[in-house]
Amino acid sequence: MVRKDSPLRTLGNPQQTLNQLRGRRMAFASRTSGSGFIIPTGDLVGRGIVQGPDRLDSFFSQVTYGDGYSSALQAVLRGQADVAAVSEYALNPPWITAAEAAQLRVLYSISGVPAHGIVIDDDVPAPMRDRIINALMKLNQPANNGMFRALYNSTELRRVDHNRHLAPMRQALQRARLEP
Repeated sequence: MVRKDSPLRTLGNPQQTLNQLRGRRMAFASRTSGSGFIIPTGDLVGRGIVQGPDRLDSFFSQVTYGDGYSSALQAVLRGQADVAAVSEYALNPPWITAAEAAQLRVLYSISGVPAHGIVIDDDVPAPMRDRIINALMKLNQPANNGMFRALYNSTELRRVDHNRHLAPMRQALQRARLEP
């Protein structure tokens, strides 16, 4: 994300767009955020723009890590950073106000970032696991969806194959050299 009046522009391809960030001030959401650090760092390393997560300061003039999406976006809004790495849903309350969101725009986006998940331990017996899943899926029903949106800031729960769902995160961790 950048300020609406930023000279940075979305160019013909990702490499050109990202190369504009050389020497700019970057605000990451936090060191543990998937969409606010791991995935973007994996993208930068995977494209050869930076050599690794410990070399970000050789590309950016300043690198800061916030305590979440709000702090990264506030750094851009206050002129303390030129660009912030966040998830697109952070352009909504409670992270920032609609007036603040109107001052920002997306410079570059990465598709296929895994959404938040709910995990049930493998030790939970299968019948109980199925009951939990069925109860959670009821949050998709119109009568319950408002509660779900307010609680989790999501619109729908889906059953997924966890290996396939988390593959982009695993790939980003490997590319960014953040895996032990």
